[in-house]
Amino acid sequence: MSELLRGEWRLLYRDPAAWIVLVVLAVLAGFAIHNAAAVTAEQREAQDLHVEQVAERLAEIERPVWAQHAEAPVVMPVEPTAVLALGRLRLDPNYSQVSFWIDRDTLFARYQTASPIALDAGSFDLTFLTALLVPLLIIALGYGVIASDRDNGRLRLAMSGGAPASSLAIRRIALRALTIALPVTAAAPIGAWSAGVSGEQWGAVAAWIGIAWGYMAFWWVLVGLANTIRARAEAIGVGLIVAWTFLVLVIPALSTALASSLYPPPSALANIAEARQSQIEARSRIGEEYREYMHDHPELVEPEEEDLFLRRVTMGRRIVDRETAPAAEAFAKASRAQRRVVGWAEFLTPSLAFQRIAGDLAGTGETRHRAFREQAEEFRMEFQAEQAQWALTDRRLDDADIAALDRFRFREPALGGLVIPFVFWLFVALLAGLAARRRFGRLSPLA
Repeated sequence: MSELLRGEWRLLYRDPAAWIVLVVLAVLAGFAIHNAAAVTAEQREAQDLHVEQVAERLAEIERPVWAQHAEAPVVMPVEPTAVLALGRLRLDPNYSQVSFWIDRDTLFARYQTASPIALDAGSFDLTFLTALLVPLLIIALGYGVIASDRDNGRLRLAMSGGAPASSLAIRRIALRALTIALPVTAAAPIGAWSAGVSGEQWGAVAAWIGIAWGYMAFWWVLVGLANTIRARAEAIGVGLIVAWTFLVLVIPALSTALASSLYPPPSALANIAEARQSQIEARSRIGEEYREYMHDHPELVEPEEEDLFLRRVTMGRRIVDRETAPAAEAFAKASRAQRRVVGWAEFLTPSLAFQRIAGDLAGTGETRHRAFREQAEEFRMEFQAEQAQWALTDRRLDDADIAALDRFRFREPALGGLVIPFVFWLFVALLAGLAARRRFGRLSPLA
């Protein structure tokens, strides 16, 4: 068996296609790491600059500070594991600030959440390379792993030593799988180390490598199963390209179109127009709201002119938040429904399942960004509620008050349930592998 394995290795070593695939994959993996590292550094610098600018604006204000001048940054930390999967990092907001003047509709730019699949795919990184391009390299290297010998009449010679076709196929596929898996496996820890991954974050890197191997194994099993078909190698190659087109391109695109048609989100422009209309209507109701509030709080005295302005703005903000809450909830409901449709689509293609779990492991997926938006909105409401109390009681802030202001602290969400679609595809790969082995066992060298 070892002599046969060495013989297969020598054949692969002399195969120009194997070297071309290896070089192309190494170059693409290096570029993916470089691009992801650059984007990650860019986002971190943008976040640091944003925090500094907020602090500088607050430091330049003369003490004591009026309530409307208080503000606080909200930032979702960029993990160094983002070098493995950029996901939503560049497209979805990962920082903002809350202040007296920030509304629900201006906290984030919601138009960036329109396509859940496009955002999960992100930019060119190791996950994009593994999900979309590595299957093509697998097909290029494996479509004729058995079929070519059968077409040329060499399969009988290859099986003359008594080894069954199943053992021959397993050896050849295993050697070619290592040719593709090793560059991807090496690129992941190299990129993670260069990005500063440490401690428990290496567990996410190891998990990413594990799911990448599982995803590549699915495609190798598909290639092996295709080689059991009684057809020429060229026809098998074309069939595998068609399968790649449907699994990687067509099904994700159709699921996006289906999600958007079934659950269209409210127009971003309509949301903005509704918020503006609510603000206009709020101005006409501020007086009534303010009189009711003063009637319920007789301990408050009539303020000076600037304080009165802040009180009236505070009342107006309460009205606007109350009036725009249904539209915001409708948008969030449509987004959740779209995500559910895409979630079911993950059972139709392993590409979506792999990209989603890879993004969440890297800290750039939909789960983490959704949690950040929800936590930021919650913090905005709490921060502005405190500001409202300052404005309504004519309170000014000194340095001690500013130092005691609430700070946004991002809470990492749980990632439970994400692995179910991927485990489903691993089970499919296992069944397909067993079927391919059984079919290889019945394969005749003359077929």
